[in-house]
Amino acid sequence: MRKLTLMVGLVASLVLSASPASAQSSGNQRFTVIISGRGEGTTDTARVVAAGPIRGLGTFEETENPDVVRFVFPDGSITLDAPEDEGTGSEEFNERTCSGSFTFSGPFEIIEGTGAYHGATGSGTFEGRGRFIGRPTAEGCSEDGFFFLVVRVKGTVDLHGQAAA
Repeated sequence: MRKLTLMVGLVASLVLSASPASAQSSGNQRFTVIISGRGEGTTDTARVVAAGPIRGLGTFEETENPDVVRFVFPDGSITLDAPEDEGTGSEEFNERTCSGSFTFSGPFEIIEGTGAYHGATGSGTFEGRGRFIGRPTAEGCSEDGFFFLVVRVKGTVDLHGQAAA
């Protein structure tokens, strides 16, 4: 967990130090989402690093709709629709070691913005990779292991003249 926290801090400092002096209101946008947790249904860390018109360090939130997620930053948030049925994915699981990996990818569209990102629009693609490490038990594998995933989101965003702070 300490390594993951240090990695997020390093990536954030690189992104923030590389930001231009004057903010842009539209252009290429990248988000890196890092999520980790222990056990099914828990999330211990969910961070987003943004580079582009939206930049900085934020958090990742799930919504009631499994296709919709929210990235929350100090100056506002954006909501993305990433329809599961339009994406692809694969997974592998080794029952002997109780470990597995998965990949997924697909399109996204920005459907809402708040605060400094009110009225934001944009779209692009995402691709993610993850790993689950469970604990062997007498009955097979426990679901209370550790998981992590990294999602790279890239596309364009238009803040409609509202330069991000």
